[in-house]
Amino acid sequence: MTLVWYSVGMEKKISADWNVGIGTELRTKHRREYIDRWKLDIHSMYRIHRHLKLGAAYEFHLKNQTTGSETISLPHHRFMADVVPSVSVSSWFKLSLRERYQYTYRMARHDIDAQHEHHLRSRIKAVMAMAQ
Repeated sequence: MTLVWYSVGMEKKISADWNVGIGTELRTKHRREYIDRWKLDIHSMYRIHRHLKLGAAYEFHLKNQTTGSETISLPHHRFMADVVPSVSVSSWFKLSLRERYQYTYRMARHDIDAQHEHHLRSRIKAVMAMAQ
């Protein structure tokens, strides 16, 4: 199975500490013959301290799902809240930890019941600045 993802987005810096953005994504399967999922998102990140950022995002998904002999598009609503502490270990090395709460509501459709999902997701990130 060949998967292809197309995405495009843009961000706007509101101030030195605050940015907002919007994006869309299309995922296909079977060499682009079948659209698996389409997503539209809006997001924002605000730095409240030089070592701490807070973020929020909303995503709307249309995900195709096969039930029996038919394929239907299921709408999903996803809300996310991020807390991102970071520390500079040296002038060229920075560590950050993103803690994300994610809530997804999958709407009921035909014979598929509505679902509520809650997840906590963590990401550790290391960034090294290369000498120029």
